[in-house]
Amino acid sequence: MARPATLRGGRLLLALAFAAFTVWIHYQVKYVRTLQPGGTVTELGDVKVGAPAPDFSVPDLGGYEVSLAARRGDKIVLLEFWATWCPPCRMVMATLHDMRAELDSAGVEVINVDQGEAPDDVRRFVGLEQQSFHVVLDRDGAVGERYGVRSLPTMVLIDKRGVVRWIHVGHLPETGELRDLLHQLPAE
Repeated sequence: MARPATLRGGRLLLALAFAAFTVWIHYQVKYVRTLQPGGTVTELGDVKVGAPAPDFSVPDLGGYEVSLAARRGDKIVLLEFWATWCPPCRMVMATLHDMRAELDSAGVEVINVDQGEAPDDVRRFVGLEQQSFHVVLDRDGAVGERYGVRSLPTMVLIDKRGVVRWIHVGHLPETGELRDLLHQLPAE
């Protein structure tokens, strides 16, 4: 029995639409979208290892302004860009908490830069997780944008002179690289 022409035509249109969609997806992934680097990188947007870190001033959970420039000359700063909904961010926080003694002895201040969430949601999360690092609110994402953050978590280590020394995108499964750098920085 012969199939009606409309059924054959419908299948042909469906096959053509599928082929066109496949070509479009391939083009988007391969040519239009650039993948966010993962792991340790030497640059992220305009932020580069060895270059001055962009300054910022944002409120913390208590409403006090926190600026990067105020720490220059005094502290090594580890910025961790994160959000409460991000499971890898929680893993990084746990790793950093496990390294707390090493971070403190190296004179590192960890600043957790929350990306665009409501202050009450962040406070609730910090309380539940007993998070003890300094949390600041990047409400409009301007600090994350200035640092080229495209995925969470992203960490940036800044020395006492305000120079970017290390950039890491994604979960931090092995802390040896960070530990080695922490031991090297205070001697400089």
